[in-house]
Amino acid sequence: MACRRQPDVLAVWEGRGGRLAFLLRHTLFPLPEERTTWLIETADVASAAIEDLRAAGCWGVPIALGWRPLAEIARVANTWCLRYDADPARRVELLDAVDAHLAASVERSAVAASSRV
Repeated sequence: MACRRQPDVLAVWEGRGGRLAFLLRHTLFPLPEERTTWLIETADVASAAIEDLRAAGCWGVPIALGWRPLAEIARVANTWCLRYDADPARRVELLDAVDAHLAASVERSAVAASSRV
């Protein structure tokens, strides 16, 4: 697979219709002072991964999950077919962090709603 040439591509999922989504091994929660560097680095890696996918014949628009909302990352990881898994431990670590952030957000929303009553 084309992604094996990209060591920073952690996992690739395939949705219905063949659309691909990929997760990079970079953090999903960069510190504010690291965000600009993170954006540049992840853009470079994502561009290279997309070029390799195109060279392999994948012409759809792939989704770089690290730039998407957390709920979308979770939905893709839970409902699409995992096609490539370079580092299962790191994938689980990143997706656990996504789940924890989503759970904390739901909890904060519940607390805020109950304080308004």
